[in-house]
Amino acid sequence: MDALAGLLRVVARILEGVSCYFLLPALVALVTVDVVLRYAFNSPLSWALEASSYLLLLFFLFGLLESVRGGAHIRVDLLVSFLSRGVRRAVAIVSALALATVFAMIARKASVDIPFAYSLPQVTPELGIRLWAVKGIVVFVSVLLVLYALLAAVFILAGRRDTVEEQESVEWAE
Repeated sequence: MDALAGLLRVVARILEGVSCYFLLPALVALVTVDVVLRYAFNSPLSWALEASSYLLLLFFLFGLLESVRGGAHIRVDLLVSFLSRGVRRAVAIVSALALATVFAMIARKASVDIPFAYSLPQVTPELGIRLWAVKGIVVFVSVLLVLYALLAAVFILAGRRDTVEEQESVEWAE
């Protein structure tokens, strides 16, 4: 279990690094260049909107695991702060299972679509990106989130943590 948690931590940090240091700067540069070309020269890049949409999707997906792991997501602590430790842990388990369920459904839907998208072959209109590859990334990140949520639920049940987020990350986020 600890090895899997360590692996997920490393993968989350790598994906976050790719997201922050490559995808976001590429997105900002692309949108900036497109705006300058559009308004200064009346000659926008025909593919910029599609490319920026996929860069934004990848930026979001690659940062998602680390934001959940690190507690950087939005949550409402008003009611939870009044609950006893045992009830808070039960709420955290329900939250982890809900997270796992949602991303399992996303992974399932995307994985069912991959063979169809591959067989056609479906591509994006401007860039010609194969849609099965995009769906594969969605499946990959969703499976990582399911694994992380289930592992968090096991750790909460075992008394090793009280929240879905890792303890050192929660202290940092507060």
